[in-house]
Amino acid sequence: MAQNSDVINLELLIHRSPKSIRAWWTEFSDDYHAIDPQEQPYRIVTTRRLPNGRELETFWRMPDGFEFNFREILTLKPDGSWTFEIPNGLGFRIFDEFRIEPGPSGTKLIIRSTLTPQDAAAAGRMASQKELMIEGWKGAAKLCERDAP
Repeated sequence: MAQNSDVINLELLIHRSPKSIRAWWTEFSDDYHAIDPQEQPYRIVTTRRLPNGRELETFWRMPDGFEFNFREILTLKPDGSWTFEIPNGLGFRIFDEFRIEPGPSGTKLIIRSTLTPQDAAAAGRMASQKELMIEGWKGAAKLCERDAP
């Protein structure tokens, strides 16, 4: 079965500086524990430092109590953008790209995520996975606006 990728393109306005937003998304302790129970992932452990980022293990909890964890690779780009690569996230290979653009009323966070199902079951969940990710990013943007340094 050919595995067709799908893409999410999302723009979120956050009333913080670009530097503050990038710091909130990428600069955290090596064993980060969220204070707000709504924040996902609720724990992020750096398993290895890389020259341009980190390898992470992230721990997630769904509203229904289902918990899971992922291996992720955070890469910081010289232009100020960053990516998260998730080789196997619940049956998907996920590649998230983040850019920021300053504006007069805040900073635009531009997210492009490519999802590639790794099996037929994941392919059948593509629409619901995309919805879940979009809602997660909207929630993260609200937390970022509230909590960013």
